[in-house]
Amino acid sequence: MTERSAMQLTVVYSCVRILAEAVAGLALHVCHTDKSGSRVKTLDHPLYGLLHDEPSQEMTSFIFRETLMTP
Repeated sequence: MTERSAMQLTVVYSCVRILAEAVAGLALHVCHTDKSGSRVKTLDHPLYGLLHDEPSQEMTSFIFRETLMTP
């Protein structure tokens, strides 16, 4: 069985879709480590807008992350 043939099974596809939607719905933050070693959220990083808001005009952040999770 290959990844492609497994995804053609309804039960496998449904499980992967549920997991992908759950992960895509999680909060996504871009962080950096400050001088003291603590993680700090960074809102002014160039990737923040792409990952958190909208990676392209055709895709929302949720759809983009869901697509990344689906083989």
